[in-house]
Amino acid sequence: MMKILLVDDHRLFRDALVQYIRRAEPDTEIVLGKDVDDMRAKLSDDDDFDLVLLDLRMPGMEGMGTLKTIMDDYPKLRFALISGTAENKDVMQAAQYG
Repeated sequence: MMKILLVDDHRLFRDALVQYIRRAEPDTEIVLGKDVDDMRAKLSDDDDFDLVLLDLRMPGMEGMGTLKTIMDDYPKLRFALISGTAENKDVMQAAQYG
């Protein structure tokens, strides 16, 4: 069973993505977060996630610098960025971070 932390400030998008994931992988456990502070609180309680799906543009997310800090704080976690507005420089930086 896969365990995912989905962090996005748009409730409707979160809900739609949850439905999509549940249809594709019904046994997946999905934990929701609404901003960076909420994500950090959830990770401090439990950092045993297979994947963190993280919105690049939301409250508390100061671009790629925040991503790098979070990745440094939780080096064993895998992150995937989701964004409605990703610029080429963001894609290139994310690729550099792995």
